[in-house]
Amino acid sequence: MNRIIVVLLLLSTFWQSSNVFAQGYDCDEPIFPRYDKKTRLWGYTSINRQYIVPPTYTQAWVHQERYAIVLMGTKYGIIDCNGTLVVPAEYDDIMYFNSGRGWAKKDNQWALITNKNKQLTPHIFADIKPVSERRSPTWVKKGTKWGMFDKDNVKYIIDPQFDAVNSLGDSAAIVKKGNQFAIVDYDYNAVVLDNIEFIFNITENYLAYRRAGKWGVIGKSARSLLVPKYDTVYKEGEFFVTQLNGKYGLYSLRGKQAIDEQLTAVGKANEGFLPYQKDGKWGFARIARNPLSETLFTQAGFVQDSVAIVKYNGKFDLYRPSSKRFVATKFAYDSIYRSFNNRIIIAVKDGQHFIVGNEGNRRQSGNYSMLFPNDTLAMMRFKQGNSWGYINAGTGNEIGSAFTEVQEAYFGFGIAAKAGKKGVVNAQGKEIVPFGYDKINIYKRGNTLYFQVWNTDKCGLIDGLGNRILPEEYNLISVEGNFIKVAHNKGYGVADIKGNLLQKPEFAFMANQNENGMLGFSFPTLVQKRSKFGILIKPGVEPTNYYDSLKILTDAMFAAKTKGGWQLINSQGQVKGVELYQQLEPFAGRIAPAMQNGKWGFVSQAGNWVIKPQYQAVLPFQKALTYVKLNGKWGVINMQGQWIQPAEYTGWEEIAGIRRLIK
Repeated sequence: MNRIIVVLLLLSTFWQSSNVFAQGYDCDEPIFPRYDKKTRLWGYTSINRQYIVPPTYTQAWVHQERYAIVLMGTKYGIIDCNGTLVVPAEYDDIMYFNSGRGWAKKDNQWALITNKNKQLTPHIFADIKPVSERRSPTWVKKGTKWGMFDKDNVKYIIDPQFDAVNSLGDSAAIVKKGNQFAIVDYDYNAVVLDNIEFIFNITENYLAYRRAGKWGVIGKSARSLLVPKYDTVYKEGEFFVTQLNGKYGLYSLRGKQAIDEQLTAVGKANEGFLPYQKDGKWGFARIARNPLSETLFTQAGFVQDSVAIVKYNGKFDLYRPSSKRFVATKFAYDSIYRSFNNRIIIAVKDGQHFIVGNEGNRRQSGNYSMLFPNDTLAMMRFKQGNSWGYINAGTGNEIGSAFTEVQEAYFGFGIAAKAGKKGVVNAQGKEIVPFGYDKINIYKRGNTLYFQVWNTDKCGLIDGLGNRILPEEYNLISVEGNFIKVAHNKGYGVADIKGNLLQKPEFAFMANQNENGMLGFSFPTLVQKRSKFGILIKPGVEPTNYYDSLKILTDAMFAAKTKGGWQLINSQGQVKGVELYQQLEPFAGRIAPAMQNGKWGFVSQAGNWVIKPQYQAVLPFQKALTYVKLNGKWGVINMQGQWIQPAEYTGWEEIAGIRRLIK
């Protein structure tokens, strides 16, 4: 029995795999795009990874309907299942090919062509936008105007007349003509709603629009939901809120009316309830057969954790709209407000603040003259008389209460003061840093917490467990990775993470991010002594040489400036190669641009010329290709210096990270 099941599973897997090959690769014998690391080019292989089409392309895509788009150098073409170029690689772009035809771009203009390179239209379109993958119509831009073109019948459905087009999905699009918008329905291939003054997404599937000064709502399928007759329309929770002549109405997100325009105010919706005001009183609405509750209150807030803050006759209470009952002593409080995350409720009575639960019960025994609801719940600050402290707002437990000052807690620690000196307590009230400092800063590096402690103008360092790492004798302390950068008397040095001084502070500059310097660093790092620069391989080891200037080319390669020019050196200060360069630029992969005798070429990390200096200008390599200028013209070469595109272009441009040549 088990063997039968295994066989059936194998047959099922084979059938599914066969369908994948048929649908994804669509050739009699499935072939797959494959990148060749040696040539850095793409070809096509059989299922056993043998090349059927040799690697000659800069990029290659899967076959669909027996054809695949390929990129040769910077030009696009199309090959069939045998690897034959049926559309020559002469186009700047090829897109949306199906049913044997698609769009090809040349000299910034698009044309409709077949998979045999027959032109069905001239290159006259500045841009194209298919309405969807499953539909033939395509938006085309001729000059500055957009129209709809039938790719199958090679004719306009809507003549070019629109200034802009924005698709709403598979069913409709927004078009703009002058200062007006309209909706085009793809089922009818025609404008179904015009003269729209303004339009925007009000939900994922619906749009609000203004017509003749009034607002309505339409679906992205071009189906009308609310006719344009309202002064305002917006979404609030599970309702559309409409306004007409100063009054509000409510509709479900399907357009069903909950109440017509008779409300005077609407609040914030949450948990299915929406506060509203009618005839000067507040109640709560929800989507149901009887959506409105009795209006009772002079003020009503949003529902959170099933309760809302309500006010009546100048007093506050908590109300549960779902059961229409009060959860505390009826209207007993002078004020009620929520914490910043809306999870904690603070009530005020006779000038005293205390925390209450959703059932109105007090969560702490003491009353406070001040609470800070925007603090973290684990360490919320309070004041009682002249004393300050922290309280766990969730449990109501106090965390110290005899401080003369407290700061907002971070990472579960609070900086407090006693008798003018500062210390640190944690969320359990334990003293982590003793009270003896003028200033304390809390900061985190990775998962480790540190306290910078200051007395006068000297700084020390303590870890999150209260262990002293460095004494208060430095001008600056900065933890960076596995090292601590210290400054003392205007000199920079390095300690390890345990506080052991590895490099005494003797350098005027220390950084490895760039030659202008940033605080972050690792080793090797650049250092400056007097007016010269060197490479510090590791703490305590004096740089081998000092130079007038240093540039970082990679994490391990540098350019050092001498009287004769720039040298290529590694992190140990060893000179690589014997050349002196006019310029050296950062590496892109394994080679870097270098200039000698006014000409640019490319060198390896060993200092050898990979591509000899011969160009007027070069760009860094991108995906194994780069642009170079020769005899006043630009072209494209690979990492072997071979021409992929001859130098016959006047310039180049880069848009969204993609380069292209300009005639």
